[in-house]
Amino acid sequence: MLDSSPPPSLRAMRAEESSGNSLVTILAVTVIIAAAVGAFLLVRGNSGPAETGVDDSAQQQEDPTPSPEDTDQPEPTDEPEPTATATTTPTATPTSGSSTSVTVELPSSWKPIEISGLGYQTYRPPTWYFRRSGNTLGIAPEPIPDASETLGLVTLTQRSGSLSSVLSDVKSGLTGVTESSVDANDNSWVVVTGTEPAGELFDERMVKTGVIEADGRIYVLDYRTAPAQFSANVSVFDTLLGVIDFSAD
Repeated sequence: MLDSSPPPSLRAMRAEESSGNSLVTILAVTVIIAAAVGAFLLVRGNSGPAETGVDDSAQQQEDPTPSPEDTDQPEPTDEPEPTATATTTPTATPTSGSSTSVTVELPSSWKPIEISGLGYQTYRPPTWYFRRSGNTLGIAPEPIPDASETLGLVTLTQRSGSLSSVLSDVKSGLTGVTESSVDANDNSWVVVTGTEPAGELFDERMVKTGVIEADGRIYVLDYRTAPAQFSANVSVFDTLLGVIDFSAD
């Protein structure tokens, strides 16, 4: 059976062709725009900040050592700080002919020397030794041998003769002699200082000697030692000047 419908007109065919061409054009434009946008985004992304492979921890530095100007500490110097040094001041002044009056207290730690027949009462530092031979009593910080050139570092001897003759004998052989009067508590001494030149038995020694007349008797308190050790125990001598009691028997 033959189709009796009329053939499409030329105008309808052209309209249909025109509609198809428009759709193709729209699709092409859309593709072009999408490509352009993609290219733009790609270019913009490549122009951003580049990443580095440096670890942030590697960029941290230790604090620099502060310079002296950045601190409150003083700069070191080559000069040592002075230190305090204890010294012992002798009772008697070294000026010849001077007179001194002093009050001496008996140290609580000192011990009495208990020997009968001395004619006086005297004392010693607690760790010192003593020995008596005849009219001489000696004390020393170390044991005193029986066979010794001296009876101790400090000795007290009862002497015969007058005060002036004993003083003359004490000063004999000394150099740089000074003489002074020292009233220590109830005791009035004539104190002689000087230097004993080196001899056969001893090297040069410094000497400090006190001479006193008590109850008609003459006593000589003597301290002599090497110059380097003189100041170490001169305070013992100075204390004895005041604590010896010549009224005790």
